[in-house]
Amino acid sequence: MIDAAPRATTRPAPDPDAGASRVAVVLCAGWCRTCDAYRPVVDVLRAAHPEVTWHWVDIEDDAALVDDIDIQTFPTLVLADGGRPWFAGPVLPRADVALRLLAQPVGAARGPVDDADAFAALVGALPARP
Repeated sequence: MIDAAPRATTRPAPDPDAGASRVAVVLCAGWCRTCDAYRPVVDVLRAAHPEVTWHWVDIEDDAALVDDIDIQTFPTLVLADGGRPWFAGPVLPRADVALRLLAQPVGAARGPVDDADAFAALVGALPARP
């Protein structure tokens, strides 16, 4: 027997980040040898995640962009969905850490980011596609 009665469906709340663009920003310095080692890793990450807009920001060449951010060490990786940063911190020059982070779905629950407003301003100041 077929039950033709309509069933109540529960829809998940709309995700404010659904369809949002994901942005990755690597903050480095020209004198940082660890940053030099991270550049080819970023090339691998770009190839693995073409849906992500990648930016390499030299904190001295682009000082005005990072003036309000207290960068502790290099390289620092910033990940944002829809302009909202959800990760900002130092990374080793290895792809596995960033790949694990990028595997997280857009809009996944995450803890707060220190200096989120300053990182959001940075992401907002960068072009949509470099």
